[in-house]
Amino acid sequence: MRGDPGAGRYAIAGVVLGAGFVLAAFLVLGATGRLVIHNGLLAGLAAAHRSEPLLYIIHFAPWVLGLFAWLVGVQQVRIQRFSASIQAEVETKTRDLQQALADTRRANETILHLAEHDALTGLFNRARIQKDLARWAEHARRYSRPVALMFVDLDHFKQVNDGFGHAAGDEYLRGVAERICASLRNTDAVGRWGGDEFAVVLPETDAQRAGEVGDKLIETLRATPLMAGGQEWCVSASVGIAVMPQDTRNADELIVFADAAMYQAKGAGGGTWRHYSSSSQELARVQERVRWEARLRRALETDQFIVHYQPVLDLVSGETVGYEALLRMEASDGALVEARLFLDYADQFDLSVAIDRMVIRKAMHRLASLAEQDSRVWVSVNLSRRALREPALADEVKELAKKVGVDLTRLSFEVSETMAALQEVEAMELMERLRGLGCRVILDDFGVGISALYALERFRVDFVKLDARLVHQVSQEASERLVTSLVEVSHGLGARVIAKCVEDCARIARLRHAGVDLVQGYAIGVPIEAIDPLVSSDCPHDLSVSDPRAAP
Repeated sequence: MRGDPGAGRYAIAGVVLGAGFVLAAFLVLGATGRLVIHNGLLAGLAAAHRSEPLLYIIHFAPWVLGLFAWLVGVQQVRIQRFSASIQAEVETKTRDLQQALADTRRANETILHLAEHDALTGLFNRARIQKDLARWAEHARRYSRPVALMFVDLDHFKQVNDGFGHAAGDEYLRGVAERICASLRNTDAVGRWGGDEFAVVLPETDAQRAGEVGDKLIETLRATPLMAGGQEWCVSASVGIAVMPQDTRNADELIVFADAAMYQAKGAGGGTWRHYSSSSQELARVQERVRWEARLRRALETDQFIVHYQPVLDLVSGETVGYEALLRMEASDGALVEARLFLDYADQFDLSVAIDRMVIRKAMHRLASLAEQDSRVWVSVNLSRRALREPALADEVKELAKKVGVDLTRLSFEVSETMAALQEVEAMELMERLRGLGCRVILDDFGVGISALYALERFRVDFVKLDARLVHQVSQEASERLVTSLVEVSHGLGARVIAKCVEDCARIARLRHAGVDLVQGYAIGVPIEAIDPLVSSDCPHDLSVSDPRAAP
């Protein structure tokens, strides 16, 4: 603490105290006659020292006391500084704790908000709408008061989303959400039910008043064009209305009835509303949708989806070189439900991307388990329409492959030619990102659309997979010539050709003659849960192994 003013003040005080102690000692000695200064002060002091040796110690009192006081001062200053540092640290920790509590409170508020609100539109989500509906339904039952539920479905949203891209679709939905809110009371609850569907809970509203709200909502939506994706759109919606207790006293049934009425409005051409009628032809359809939604969500939660693998045979080597992952769902009775029966429902309920992720995960784990047997075999996974709008899917694939330990050159992704053409920008971006990771891309259902050659030119793909209709008609001379032409064009652009749904050996021979590289179908092997690298065709050896460009 050298040079510390606090310690110096203590030292000065000690020296002064010591000097005062010496002066007091001299005064005492003088008063008692033991200090005689007749012969001068110095002679008197010398005589006093000879008679009082204690004076030597007294002489050092100022220095001793000064040093002691300085040390005390140093310690005191240290204590003060330590105390100040502790206090400052406590204050800092207190501020940090207060900040952490504030951050936690904000985080909890954000989590609560996200748990009850739709991230895109800012409206309530389905869970919150169901919660509000249950509360008002209980109120309606208890006090015999009406509550209405409206389902709003946008009539032409697919044109916006598929024609102008995901961003335009999002902008369109946000604009529609604002207009719906503008047509409602503050006491009404509006939320995004899913996709392009919205739900509105109208407390204290009977059927007549609900119809008036429906008219106002439809008029508000179409009053002026909505700008989205750089284009102006005329907004049209189909609205279904159900009222409690007039139509039912059960909240779940109210949802089904409003949904049925909405489909009735859509069947009438859209741009109008319909009130639920017990004779509604849409009721059975809506009930089926509700059942499928429950089944699909339960299947995802309880892992009731099963992936089977169908072998792909190389016509030159005669070996199985890959497999297509085909989705199945296990029913309650143990039977397997094919994907074609439920994928449309999954798309309606925004579950298709979650299902795609699940299939990718299962396929990667299957590839990892197969690595020791045959590291050359690849597996292809089909991507849904909604998955093409998820560019982050490529990053998820990369991270999952790293975690599982799979070589991504063994993973392929199949994209329908039609879906790729409708969502060209999104599809191209995702395909390029997947190919950048080492994955291969297959253009599925190729050859029957008017945009087939355009799609093949626009998208960089590793394989094209011929549409099943072309394969079934390949026995006809004209169809075989068409297949041959498509094969030549594909080869010219660096893509190999796969024929699917091959069911007999005669077709294999014709496809080989047309130049097709690989085949899959029941003639090669049925889809099974296991992957067997040794699978081969039951057809005659020369049909599988001979040069496919040679005549049969």
